[in-house]
Amino acid sequence: MRSLLRDLDTGLLYARPGKWVQGYAEATNFEDPAAAEQHATTLAKTNLELLLLNDEGRPTGGFRISSSGVTAQGGVAMPRARLGIPLRQREASNT
Repeated sequence: MRSLLRDLDTGLLYARPGKWVQGYAEATNFEDPAAAEQHATTLAKTNLELLLLNDEGRPTGGFRISSSGVTAQGGVAMPRARLGIPLRQREASNT
């Protein structure tokens, strides 16, 4: 699975600081969804999506990233466990 960041205002994907691209192949593939979410907090943009692609490169889901974390459609907060965050990291982030 690939974990990408998309700017919902422009539709472009994050490649590196200051560079946003159109193609999946050019975008940064984060280690896991948690790493993408963490990196999103360092960016100046606020209307971002965590975009998940399967091994064939097809989108399998997208979750809006807000100041309160990743949310599914309808504004429901996603449990960190569903994003593949190891238990140790979840416990540390809850303190």
